[in-house]
Amino acid sequence: MPGPSSTSGLDDATIINGLQKGDEQIFEYVVARYSGSLLRVAMAFVPSRAVAEEVVQETWLGVFEGIGRFEGGPIPPVA
Repeated sequence: MPGPSSTSGLDDATIINGLQKGDEQIFEYVVARYSGSLLRVAMAFVPSRAVAEEVVQETWLGVFEGIGRFEGGPIPPVA
């Protein structure tokens, strides 16, 4: 199991695989790495930071619950 300092060099496939296996260190790494970006995006769409933080929490919950169904491949463009 990779430690916190060893997660920074992981490729996407390794991260997805770790998330699907329930690797808590990889999940913590992903949350730490992307929460700031998610918060900035959420704040552009909701009226307050508190609501944006709830949106980010719900997003991570959805990732955690849905990662097992992720099959890989490119993300289709948004129409």
